[in-house]
Amino acid sequence: MSNTRNKNPSSPGKHPHLSTPTSISSATTNQIEQHHQIRHSINCSDYPSALFSTINQFRLSDLFTDVTIYVDGVPFACHRLILAAASPYFRAMFSYNFRESTEGNVRIQDITPWTMKRILEFIYTGHTDITYENLFEMFNASVMLSIKELTDLLIKFLYLQINIYNCIQIEQLATLYSLETLRRTTLQYIVDHFMCLYEKNLFVHLNEHTLMEVLSDDNLDIPKEEYVFLTIVQWVNYRPIEREQYFQSLFKFIRLNSISDSDFVTNSMRNEKLVQKYTTCLRTLKDFYSNNFIPDLLGPIRY
Repeated sequence: MSNTRNKNPSSPGKHPHLSTPTSISSATTNQIEQHHQIRHSINCSDYPSALFSTINQFRLSDLFTDVTIYVDGVPFACHRLILAAASPYFRAMFSYNFRESTEGNVRIQDITPWTMKRILEFIYTGHTDITYENLFEMFNASVMLSIKELTDLLIKFLYLQINIYNCIQIEQLATLYSLETLRRTTLQYIVDHFMCLYEKNLFVHLNEHTLMEVLSDDNLDIPKEEYVFLTIVQWVNYRPIEREQYFQSLFKFIRLNSISDSDFVTNSMRNEKLVQKYTTCLRTLKDFYSNNFIPDLLGPIRY
């Protein structure tokens, strides 16, 4: 009897029930390769603040600093890279052939140590503390050092601080730095609250150009036109030597056709020494009462 187990012998080492693995198709390979080539973005939102917090600690501990700022003899150890990144002022200082670019000492004037401390705090951390008392000094320093982000924040803060006691100062600051939107806002505040400024005698701090703008406004906050004349006289007499030259120009902003009290014109205006001194102003009053004056030249009646 034959052995059935050897009827169809297979090759040694091979198993009939196992098939040879097939190779991965080229299409699948391409898909894998494409998957591996996809870029995935990972982000740590806390990293920048954590990094700058560490760098600020380096500054406070005088670690890895390479420049010292002196303000009124007070030293502030800093990092050139950080200062240059935050301020075009420092970037230019360290980039060109200035003495500060090769030496490790920088002396800054027109800034107090208190302000410099907070300027550096903002540069390294993005925040700092301010009060109204140091607001204008901080603003001037931020402009001088060309720290735009801080300047923009201080401008926003200025909008919130406008009041009777500082509106003239803010208007002058806005004019100095050509901040036209802030200036228009402040100028409108002055027009809308002029009687408060008059009663507190604060209007005398206006310059001649701003005063002319204010007096020319149809919506000036005054109960009667007589206050325009009183304003002009008091403003000139506050600093007569330098301001008397503007009296005739300012006098033109009085809308005589809005003055209902003829006694005021006769007794107060005509007898005012400044009116007597400048014949053009005196003639204007005489013409007005001689009916030879054209009212339209005075502008619209103020409401």
